[in-house]
Amino acid sequence: MRAMKWLIVSFMLVLGLTTSVSAEEETYEELSVEEKHKLLTEIAIEKDIPPEILKAIAAGENNMMQFKEDGTVQIVEDGGIGIMQITNHDLTGVDKTRLATDTEYNIRVGADILNQKWDYFASNPALPIINGASNRHILEQWYFAIMAYNGYSNLNNPDRDYENGEKPYQEKVFTNIKKYSGVSIAAIPEDFSFDTEDGFKSEQGEYSWNGANSYTTQMFQPGDQVYVMNNYDLSDNYDYGNLRTNKSFTSSPVDRVPYYSELEIVSGPYYPTEWIYRHFVAYEVKSDHYNGYVASANLRNMEQKEKEFDPKGEQMTEVSLDKTWKIEMNTEIDPATVNERNVYIVSDDGKGVRIDLSLSSDQTMITATPEGEYDKDTEYALYVKGLKSTEGEPLGTNVFREFKTVK
Repeated sequence: MRAMKWLIVSFMLVLGLTTSVSAEEETYEELSVEEKHKLLTEIAIEKDIPPEILKAIAAGENNMMQFKEDGTVQIVEDGGIGIMQITNHDLTGVDKTRLATDTEYNIRVGADILNQKWDYFASNPALPIINGASNRHILEQWYFAIMAYNGYSNLNNPDRDYENGEKPYQEKVFTNIKKYSGVSIAAIPEDFSFDTEDGFKSEQGEYSWNGANSYTTQMFQPGDQVYVMNNYDLSDNYDYGNLRTNKSFTSSPVDRVPYYSELEIVSGPYYPTEWIYRHFVAYEVKSDHYNGYVASANLRNMEQKEKEFDPKGEQMTEVSLDKTWKIEMNTEIDPATVNERNVYIVSDDGKGVRIDLSLSSDQTMITATPEGEYDKDTEYALYVKGLKSTEGEPLGTNVFREFKTVK
């Protein structure tokens, strides 16, 4: 049974009686896919919540539906109402009829409840937070607030035993974010645990979550600088972002923008019109090399881009337009870490280069070959980061090598 979503008004939680809705027998028209995505995105942005989170909750709660197939009000067995499945609807100042019949209103109440969870956890030292709860735009920092939306109880304790591959509620939401919005969450630490027997106390007030730096990709504004990156399986040769000439998700791409290419947001977001589980949005983008529309699943906040690199070797070497680079290591390299996210080339004006990577049979030499030629008389840098040995040990600092193509 799904736990109730409480509006927290003090440290004590007050149970509300489930009441029936007088308009239950009337029928209503479900909003279109585009209208629901637009509402979920715009309300999330208004409330300063990552839209990926609000959409993932709506998808997991009630398949993003406000009404039943016959148009009657959606009230499930535990009393949950509408698209955000508000269960404790005996709330001060909340219009119960609108909660059941008005999709936008239901979403707003759900967003307000989620925001109260964030604020309450962030301000109460007896409750756990992630990495200081200092940045609302980082998805992982909402871990405990999402848990509390469903129920801050042992029902969702990440430390308890789950059967048949089940996961706690908050981790199901993160799975939805990866699946439908195309944004992966950092590996969840194994030591998350808390005790609900004595005032909802965690074993530690603040949890340090390494690598928890997954920014929302759906809150960009015109003028924002972004870069191309995604979390798709690289075995599918997906080291790029599709560029389209219009905002339709069904139009064919006209170009493939390489990883780490830098772009500027021109306008958006624009919403899918056909599939409710396509949660990402589209943005109009531009650069000196590209103009068009790219899905948010292929864009990342510049804050996520690695900036700490040390120079390696002779700088600003002049090379041919088809220069192949060989990177020699002093130990065997884990092949899984030799990929286009860790070894890449970018021009000085932010244009990424698609390259083919290979690892020698003795696993000590990486070869990076451009797919086609570099631009003439252009400065580039080759970056290497994130490599690990076959023993799983990180290989020192990140390095880069500057070079310039001949005319």
